[in-house]
Amino acid sequence: MSQNNSECVKKEEIEKHNEKLLMPFKYILQVPGKQIRPKLTAAFNYWLQVCPEKLKAIGEIIQMLHNSSLLLDDVEDNSTLRRGIPVAHSIYGIASTINAANYVIIIALEKTLQLGHPQATTVYTEQLLELHRGQGLEIYWRDNFICPTEEEYRDMTIKNRRAVPTGNTLNATYTDSKTFCEDLTDGKFKILSQRTTDVELKRHCVNLLEKSGSFQ
Repeated sequence: MSQNNSECVKKEEIEKHNEKLLMPFKYILQVPGKQIRPKLTAAFNYWLQVCPEKLKAIGEIIQMLHNSSLLLDDVEDNSTLRRGIPVAHSIYGIASTINAANYVIIIALEKTLQLGHPQATTVYTEQLLELHRGQGLEIYWRDNFICPTEEEYRDMTIKNRRAVPTGNTLNATYTDSKTFCEDLTDGKFKILSQRTTDVELKRHCVNLLEKSGSFQ
């Protein structure tokens, strides 16, 4: 087998694995936020004038880092909902969700290397470290019942938001019902098995049953 054929086979194998490994990540993508980051990227490019190809890659890297951080945040905060739907780890499990988030962070790093800029990887690493420091401090204070000073808290929020700035309001508008229901097919029965007391989760489950025709 030639080297080119071998590389093609390897690429196909990776893509096949990715269909399984990235399920929690793709799940969260089905309900987009307000797309603030792409808008900010386009706004900054008014002055920076980055070529369209690299601008697109940078935008993808930012979105990958942002959404993977949301997967981890939901696990660390024991959240039940994200953007109006059950959190990914309640559908796919904690282990698979953490693995998917870390996997996407590494894929984003690989895309950063492909930009070919000498400072790109340095910037990516520095901001990722800041993000984890900020999140780590928040978890430490919470779990140890420590009230930080105003200055400490402000510094933590800067660390948390500098790498991946987020708005306070997330878009809870669903994508079209066909795609939405297809992506949640494997999760419907897991939602039922949770025996949740969360009213929003119950409403979401009833909504899924209604869309699938279970009440007809």
